[in-house]
Amino acid sequence: MHALDQHNELVQIFRTARDKCNEGNVPEMKIQLYNVVGARQYQLPTSGTLGAILFGDAANSITDYDVIIEYKDKRPKRINKLHSSYMGLQFPILFVYGQPGMTANNIAALTINDKDKILEAKVYRAWTHWDPPNTTEKGFRAILLDKQGDAIQAYMEPAEINYFKGILIPGKTYRIYGFTCVPTENWQQTLQNNISLSFTTATGFDVIEDEGFPKHYFDFISYNQLPARVIDPFDKTKKPQPVLTGCYISSTKSDKIGNPNKNRSVFRKIEIQNLNRNSVELTLWGNLAESFNKEAIDAMEKPVIIAVSSCRVSRFRNNLQLSATPATYYYIDPDIPELQQYKAEYREAFNLNPPLQIIRKAFKDKEREKLRNRYPLAVLMAEPIEPYTDVKFTCEARISDLNTSREWFYRSCSSCSIKVEEKDNGYRCRVHGPVESPTNRYNFKAYITDNTHTVMMTFFSPKADDVVGIDCDTLLKSLKNPDPKDFPKQIQDIVGQQHIFQFHFNTWAKQGPHEFVFNDILDKDDKPKQIEAGSSGSTLQEKTKDAVEHEKTNEQAMIAASDDLPTLEPENIHASHTIPTQKNQPEDADVTPPPSTYKGMQTRSKTEANAELTHRSAKRPLFPEEEPDNKKKKI
Repeated sequence: MHALDQHNELVQIFRTARDKCNEGNVPEMKIQLYNVVGARQYQLPTSGTLGAILFGDAANSITDYDVIIEYKDKRPKRINKLHSSYMGLQFPILFVYGQPGMTANNIAALTINDKDKILEAKVYRAWTHWDPPNTTEKGFRAILLDKQGDAIQAYMEPAEINYFKGILIPGKTYRIYGFTCVPTENWQQTLQNNISLSFTTATGFDVIEDEGFPKHYFDFISYNQLPARVIDPFDKTKKPQPVLTGCYISSTKSDKIGNPNKNRSVFRKIEIQNLNRNSVELTLWGNLAESFNKEAIDAMEKPVIIAVSSCRVSRFRNNLQLSATPATYYYIDPDIPELQQYKAEYREAFNLNPPLQIIRKAFKDKEREKLRNRYPLAVLMAEPIEPYTDVKFTCEARISDLNTSREWFYRSCSSCSIKVEEKDNGYRCRVHGPVESPTNRYNFKAYITDNTHTVMMTFFSPKADDVVGIDCDTLLKSLKNPDPKDFPKQIQDIVGQQHIFQFHFNTWAKQGPHEFVFNDILDKDDKPKQIEAGSSGSTLQEKTKDAVEHEKTNEQAMIAASDDLPTLEPENIHASHTIPTQKNQPEDADVTPPPSTYKGMQTRSKTEANAELTHRSAKRPLFPEEEPDNKKKKI
C-alpha cells in the first residue's frame, strides 16, 4: 500500500475522499475524473488535471467525464468510459506505479505491417500532396518526430484531407494509436526512413504535453552529395529529397510564368552558397514564393543561414538546381545548436573575401546593361569560379594581343557546333553522322586589358563577327588557301580595339589563371535596318526583335569545337540580388534597408497554415541593392 500511496495519484485522491467521508457531517459528494481533451484519454492522468472531489447534486454534474467512482450514500458506481490508466487501480500488483496498460513505442522500433502500436509523436510538418503542375490533391502527408529524435512520414487518403487538416497541425503533440506501418512511397520521399504510417479516420489522436520533443529534424547533406539525388525519370531508385543548409545570398521578386489559359505559376529564385563558395539556385513556387519575406530577410544581420527541406534536385545546362515541392519548408536562421557556429564560419569566410554583388538578369535598358556586373579584371581574377559559372560580367577594356599558338577557325557540323572530323574525303559529326557541307566558325583567343590586369578571352561565332567586322565563312572565301594557324589581316587588325566587353568565366580552363569567354560588345552601333526593294504590289516585311534583352551568344558555338573548347551555357533565370523598393520609388534607387530586430523564421505551405487558424579588395555588402527589370522566361 505504501507503494500505491507514494506513486499512484488516483489512489491518493480516493484516500483523500475516504478521509472526507469519515469526518461525519459532510454533504453529498462524488469523485469525478475529468476528461480534459475530449472523449478519448489514454495517457497517465495527473491529480492536478483529472481528479477532483465535488459536492452538490449529482444531477447538475457535467457529462464529459471518464468515470464516476462512488457516491457517499453507497449507491452503485456508474462507469461511462474506460480509461487505461485505471487499470493501475484494478490490478495494483501489476501496475503499481499507475502506468497505462500499453506503453508507447518509438519510431525506430516500428516495422512494416505493425498495427497494434502506440506512438507518442510531435507533428513537425504537414501538407497536401499533389504533383505540380497538376492541381489534383492526392492525399495528406505529415512528418512526425518522437522524443528520441527520429522522424517518420504519415500518409492519408484524398477523401480524408479536410479531416486531418484540423488534427495534424505542426507543433501539436499526440499519443497516436490505430495506425498501420507501410512501406514508404517512392515518389516524393521526404525521409530516409523506409517505413511510413497509414492514418485513417479510425486512427486515434490524444493530446499530450510537448515535453522532450525536438524542435527540428534536419538530416543535412553536403553540396557534393546533391548529384546523387538528381531525379532521373528512367531511374526508379528511391531518392529521398534532401535537406540543405547554406548562406542566403540573394532572392528575386516573385514573378509569374506560364500561360494563364493553360498552366501558370508564381515563382521566386533564391541563391544559396556554401563555405566552398559553391552556389545553388532554389526555386520556390506558389504560396511559398509569395509569402517569402524578402524585405525582412534582406534587412537581417549578415550572414543569414537558410535551411531548406524536401526539394527536387535536377540539372539544367549541367548546373544543379533545387525546386520546391509541396513538402518543402524553408527556415531562416533555424533554431539549431549549430546556428552560431555556422554564422561564425560564414562571417570569417566572407570577411576575407566578400561575395560579389551580382545581378543575373539582363536589363532592358542598354545603358544599364553596360554597367551590369562591372568589375575590374584584377578583381575577377582573384575570385573563385564556382559561384559565378553562369554570370555575365562587363568591363571596358582593350584588345592588346592575339594568341597565335592555336587555330583561329574550325569547321563544325551544319546542325550543331561540334567540330567535325575529316574521314575518307568527307566530314563526320560524332552526333549527327556524315556532314555534307560543314559550317566555318571563329574560335580564336586574344588578350584584353583594362589597366588592372590582362586576361585571355576566347571569341566564338557568331558574336565574334562584331569584333572582326566580317563573318567567318565570308572571310575564308576571300582568302587563298586559308590556313587555320595563319591569322589573316582582318583578325590581326582587331588588336588595339577598345570596347565594353560582356563575358563569362571559361569553366573548361581548369588549370592556370582564369580565362573568359566573350559574349558581346555593348558599345557597338546598332545600324538601322535596310528594307530591300520588292516587286510592285509585294508586301514589304521587316523582321524585328523584341528589345527586352540583348541577343544571346550562340550557345551552340560553345559545344566543343575541339575537346578543350568551353561550353557556353545560356543564362538561366537566377536569383538577382535585389531589394524591393517602396511604392512610387524608382526601381533602380540605391536603397539600404533599415536594421531589423527580425531573428529568424520558418515557413510551411498554405495548407497547414490555414489549418492552424521566411575580396580581398575593399569589403562590399553581401547583397546588391539594385533590381534588374523582370522578364518572363522559360525556366
